[in-house]
Amino acid sequence: MSKDWDELMPNYAPVNNNVVVQTCPNKCCDTGNQAPGIRLAFALDSEEREVVLGTLITLQPIQTKVGDRIKLDAMVQINTETDGTGGLALSSVSIALRRRTLLPGQDTTTSTELIIIRIRDDELNNPEGTGGNDYTRIASLTWVDIPPAGINTYSLETVGIVTDNIESRTYSNRSLNATIFPIGYALN
Repeated sequence: MSKDWDELMPNYAPVNNNVVVQTCPNKCCDTGNQAPGIRLAFALDSEEREVVLGTLITLQPIQTKVGDRIKLDAMVQINTETDGTGGLALSSVSIALRRRTLLPGQDTTTSTELIIIRIRDDELNNPEGTGGNDYTRIASLTWVDIPPAGINTYSLETVGIVTDNIESRTYSNRSLNATIFPIGYALN
């Protein structure tokens, strides 16, 4: 092979345009001093918490321009314990990926529900007298958003819960990642 390393592996070259930087340094929304190129924002949480309606995890605010694309990857682990009363158990959770946008010149945000995923198990084995069974589900999603110019904040939120013969449910590991592709790089 006569090609050099930079030509074969352009994304591994130490001097390239795909600079990954934190989206909003020090939790601010001014991205004017950042290097141009693809950016990454992420939020991780491994603390166990009860499954209730409300926010699971939120990304730091991301400043976007017209035409920017944002690839979002999310996951959440759901732990379920049946009640051991016999019969079948039902566990259903609906989780929304939501974007809140502060448009230039405005002082209130607009909220957009991008997608809702439903994690439903309607025939969980629930043997009587055993103290119930434990089940673990990992829900994940990938979504590409083209947000309006402004300051955008993404979050995962529980928007629906249905149970029958369930003793307890908790969320443990959860994450939300955003890869921001500026319009100049997205069309090259």
